[in-house]
Amino acid sequence: MYSADPRHNSSNPGITKQAFARKEVIISGGTFNSPQLLLLSGIGPKADLHNLSIPVIVNLPGVGANLQDNTEMGVGAAANQVFSSIGPVCTYGAPGDPCLADWRVGKGPYAQGPLGALMYKTAYAALNERDFFMFPLAGSIFRGYWPGTTVNVVPSDPLTAFDFSMVKMHTQSRLGTVKLASNNPRDTPSINFRFFEGPGADADLDAFVDAVHFGRKIFASLENSNLGPFTELSPCKGSTTCDVKQYVKTQAWSHHATSSCSIGNSSNPMAVLDSSFRVRGTRGLRVVDASAFPRTPGAFPVLPTFMLGMKGSEVVLKDANSW
Repeated sequence: MYSADPRHNSSNPGITKQAFARKEVIISGGTFNSPQLLLLSGIGPKADLHNLSIPVIVNLPGVGANLQDNTEMGVGAAANQVFSSIGPVCTYGAPGDPCLADWRVGKGPYAQGPLGALMYKTAYAALNERDFFMFPLAGSIFRGYWPGTTVNVVPSDPLTAFDFSMVKMHTQSRLGTVKLASNNPRDTPSINFRFFEGPGADADLDAFVDAVHFGRKIFASLENSNLGPFTELSPCKGSTTCDVKQYVKTQAWSHHATSSCSIGNSSNPMAVLDSSFRVRGTRGLRVVDASAFPRTPGAFPVLPTFMLGMKGSEVVLKDANSW
């Protein structure tokens, strides 16, 4: 078993087997495991491979480089009353559910979409595009990390909590890496996103500050509503005077990793793949997954990755039919 699997047993060496392809091999291991497989096969930065005693087949410095993700953080605040006070408490179809009758006539919470969201453009957006996807969450606050607390114990929030979560699109800091921890294929790779480092890092942080100010304006606009005034819970607690950038550095989290085997022009020394997903310097080898994106494809990579897979299928079939 791969060591990331909880069933992994290091004393069991497994069974070595071989498989052969008549035409080509297509790797779809994802943003972490596709570069890991290439590196283990001797395709990657020459110096790194030498350090692990892996014979170099192709010196491709871009393998495992350019790792990116959508950083996420939000503005959390507490209302002056719990949200259930402004509407019925739904019981999800249980007998006597007060929301079910409304749903049957197209009204109430069940008749609404699952997520209200907006796109926001800060003054620091790359390529003049909207750079934040924002959405609300009532009853708790999304957080990334809890230093000083028991591992895997999420701090509880008051029932009055409301989170305005912010997903950063097209981050400009791109120093993230996926590297081998060893030449053992069962060992997990070393993953370091290096958020908010290097060129573009200041712009990413300034964009978050801009977005936080926008979120605060929304809460302020509700001061005279049934739920107002709101008291900020994050990034500042009880005020708006804390160091927002420092909070973002310690709390921003992510879950949409891409771009560790990026497509690029032949003049780009860090490009791993050509426009047909072929690994440069090889024959009969492709990578078709989210690692191929040169940059994060928006707020959520699910649909873009599906489209990328369809494009990959198209070029693979075209080449197969020409053989």
